[in-house]
Amino acid sequence: GYILRPAVARLVDACFLGDARFETVWGEAPQWPQGEGLIGEERSVVSAEIVVALSEKASLAAISRRRDAVMRWSLEGLGVLEALDAVVGLEALGALPPDPAGLLEARRLCGMAEAAVYVVSAAPDVIAAASAAGFEAVGLPRRRELRKPLEKAGARAVLGKPETLHRVLGQLIAQESE
Repeated sequence: GYILRPAVARLVDACFLGDARFETVWGEAPQWPQGEGLIGEERSVVSAEIVVALSEKASLAAISRRRDAVMRWSLEGLGVLEALDAVVGLEALGALPPDPAGLLEARRLCGMAEAAVYVVSAAPDVIAAASAAGFEAVGLPRRRELRKPLEKAGARAVLGKPETLHRVLGQLIAQESE
């Protein structure tokens, strides 16, 4: 997550969110109208089918450095918002990884015991925060060269492709319930 100057943040939001969502977030129309914005072009590393299947076995939360409203719009567009028990955005985080505050808040919102929490991320700083908080961390790299940084950050497992996520997390969840 980068901290942007307000004028740059507004321009980025106008391009990404589109006119109507920009107005909801900022309370005014964008200076440079963008129509629908690029938010609808966003793609998830993990398919909606995998998220929904996992939600039938465990409580799920999404954590992001994005503002809550933007995160909810993105998750809704990806078809996974309804499968989640908690959404923790920038407002609730209080601090960014490697501080585990957002992870702890998501666990609280889901009502989960510490031992039952698995964090899946492509970001080494998030994996490090999860490991430091005592959670089980699973790395899901977007590129092959990110495997080593995820392992070094403390990932219990680093998956080669998103399709493996359902099988691996299903096994981990089954182990926890034994």
